[in-house]
Amino acid sequence: METLAVFALVMLSISAPSGPISRSPATAAFVGQTVSQTPGGGAAPTANPASHKVTLTWKASVPASKAPGDAIIGYIVYRSTQSHDPHPLPINPSRVTGTTYVDANVEAGKTYYYVTRAVSANGKLSAPSNETEAKIPRGNSH
Repeated sequence: METLAVFALVMLSISAPSGPISRSPATAAFVGQTVSQTPGGGAAPTANPASHKVTLTWKASVPASKAPGDAIIGYIVYRSTQSHDPHPLPINPSRVTGTTYVDANVEAGKTYYYVTRAVSANGKLSAPSNETEAKIPRGNSH
């Protein structure tokens, strides 16, 4: 497999109806270099557990070359409940063409691990990004 680009998720935001619940630090990797970025934190409001969602944002991948077949045409987002899962499942039904994806299918009290892979015009996948973690808060019972 040919490596197209190396990139990483750089921001994770867990939201509820009343707004963001938390943001986690993530690491961004660019060809041969690691850069750490820590987004600002957020308050943890009371929320309906069924309404949680995880918003993933990453920096665009850099194509392996300027050849038209190497152009990045989208991303596949993978999720697992196990850290460093060698076979995480893709969660987006079609390729993401931007650099943001919202996972609205998360459960309160669970921890999820995400990676992304770039897709080139010739159909090749990049190596997986660095992993980022999302801990979904438990809902309050009334």
